[in-house]
Amino acid sequence: MGLDSPIWRWVACGLIAAAAPACKGGGSAHVDAAVDAPPRPDAHRAPPDGAQPDAVAVDATIAADTAAAPEAGPDTAPPMAPRSAPWRASDVGDVGATKGTMTLSTPANDTQVLRMKAGGTDIGGKADSFSFFYQPVAGNAEILANVKSLTRVDDGTRAGIMIRESLEPGAPSVFVGPAGDGSVGGVIVGRAARGGDSFALPAPTDNPALDARIKTATWLRLVREGATVRVFVSGRTAWIEVGAVKLALASPDAELLFGFAAAAHGATASTTAELNNLHVNNLAADVSSRALYQQDFGTLGSTALWDAGKLVLTGWGQPWDTVMDTYREFFSYVFRPSLEDESLSVKVESLRSNLDGDPGVRAGVMFRISNGAPPALSFDFSRSGAGAALSVTASGLQLQARVISATNDPKKELAVMKTEAGIKPPLWLRLDKRLATTAVMQPSGFLTIQANTTVSASYALRDAAGMPGPWVALGDPVAFPFGVDLLGCLGVHVSSGNGDAFAAATVSQITFGPAQRPKGAP
Repeated sequence: MGLDSPIWRWVACGLIAAAAPACKGGGSAHVDAAVDAPPRPDAHRAPPDGAQPDAVAVDATIAADTAAAPEAGPDTAPPMAPRSAPWRASDVGDVGATKGTMTLSTPANDTQVLRMKAGGTDIGGKADSFSFFYQPVAGNAEILANVKSLTRVDDGTRAGIMIRESLEPGAPSVFVGPAGDGSVGGVIVGRAARGGDSFALPAPTDNPALDARIKTATWLRLVREGATVRVFVSGRTAWIEVGAVKLALASPDAELLFGFAAAAHGATASTTAELNNLHVNNLAADVSSRALYQQDFGTLGSTALWDAGKLVLTGWGQPWDTVMDTYREFFSYVFRPSLEDESLSVKVESLRSNLDGDPGVRAGVMFRISNGAPPALSFDFSRSGAGAALSVTASGLQLQARVISATNDPKKELAVMKTEAGIKPPLWLRLDKRLATTAVMQPSGFLTIQANTTVSASYALRDAAGMPGPWVALGDPVAFPFGVDLLGCLGVHVSSGNGDAFAAATVSQITFGPAQRPKGAP
């Protein structure tokens, strides 16, 4: 399969989706690296109407192994939502001779790169002309990305993220991204009303045409709050708000298009823009989900949408195969820090891939170690970090763990601890995390504190009446010898296990509560 096999090809306002067999994309990149994470967005997560942030728990406690799981859901798993891939692609306006193409490059054991070849004359004026990779999202949400590289046609070449009302060339919109080749700076372009003139937010520099804070490799973020779109940038230390645009919308909750846009700035020219991070979520919009964070591990394009207590998590992936001296865990993760004994239980309602028979598709609950702890600005994850995952896969349940970080033990692969064949959604999954500390007298006479964390996995199936049965332990508890300076996180993960495919999991009844001791533990 070619490294740069196109996964999307489109003509103006028309799309051939990634799920179509003729358009499936290429798969094929470095040995373990830290996950490229944006700053934590805590400072801009004000709860609605002055409410205080809540834990994600609705059910406050989870009882022992004989207790029932949360209330059962419908017998039939709901259809996958969004459909097989939430992303769409289109040219907007008259882009000239060069029609947009998209390529997903999935190098072996390295971060995926989304590459757009775009024509188009401009993002601006009364009518836009550019190539667009997007998805519709209703209500408050945000999009984050960084542009890895941009091929310059002239100083008007630009690529970045955009929120707009529709695919009409004159639709209200907000854009932020680097210009030229991205090395000098970028622009913020807004159009408040349909068919109106666009305007650039002035840059606070000697060059008013370019904002030096908006370059390639800069994190970009657009946050939709009703009819207002706020613009943020970051060099990975803190988010800086650099502008806001109020759009004239039919409704403050109207569906808008969130995506990645590029324009060559020439009727016959083309530019190539590369992204190595891109995700969309609405977690901050609901008091029940705003304690959660979203992060991609080696992948991009994930979407985490919360609606009425359900989380729909979608993302690409790669196989989690064991390859000597490499660590191939590629997934999307929605999580929160876990600073004390705690359990996480969820109901996995459905798990699907847009590639029939995808053997690598998986979703479930995960414990993961981060080297960064609050009040750090980002979570310092590694794709070879220590952790445990209880996953429902195409063939059944699987418990995997890496007890020691692979950076400390380069031969330590993610190990399969236990499997249970034939189990499929809907079902309930649970991880129980317990922290123990021991005072140890060293030969030098110093007293040191040693910490270890134990994680236990269990699942619950529906009984004959369609109700959840008792919790069943899967495998033995996994012990992690961690220091107190490391931060444990609990969350939900999804991966297609295939660079050609999207996976989508619908998860409900997400409950954090007191950790339970494994059956038979003292």
